[in-house]
Amino acid sequence: MEIHEWVVSFLVAAAVFADLRHHRIPNCLTVAGALGGVAVNVLAHGPAEGFRLAVAGLAMGVLVSLPFFALGGMGGGDVKLLGSIGAFLGPRRVFGVFLFAALAGGILSLFLLLIGGRFSGFRKVLGDLIQFTLAGGRVEPEKDGVALRYSLPIAAGAFFEFILGGLLWEP
Repeated sequence: MEIHEWVVSFLVAAAVFADLRHHRIPNCLTVAGALGGVAVNVLAHGPAEGFRLAVAGLAMGVLVSLPFFALGGMGGGDVKLLGSIGAFLGPRRVFGVFLFAALAGGILSLFLLLIGGRFSGFRKVLGDLIQFTLAGGRVEPEKDGVALRYSLPIAAGAFFEFILGGLLWEP
């Protein structure tokens, strides 16, 4: 693993700990992560290219997660966490983290629905998607449902990107 992967691993571990314990990811963690990502990339790639890579990664991390935030499936801290991961890894690799996180989040959500006996949750999700599409607004999650701390799928996404990303994305 490279140094930026180690730093991202610690960043994600701290975010998971905070999310599980306090149900939020603190801004000081995500802002420090974003600034650290810019600094690491500037040192590794030079001022112009490093800054461009970090900002493009931060933007990619935020932009790919915004629709899920709008649907109510992710919190603002999760969006900022993906942005700070992008500042370290750049746009292509944060997109990989996002794809692996989406897969892990889907599997974990299905698992939670299965163990909770909430197959009606599938109909609820479909209804929420239709409502969001037609109304164009944020869908509020149910208060009695099981909340998935999305920092866990993001952590899994980072792990799988570090392990499998080079095999999948590199020529």
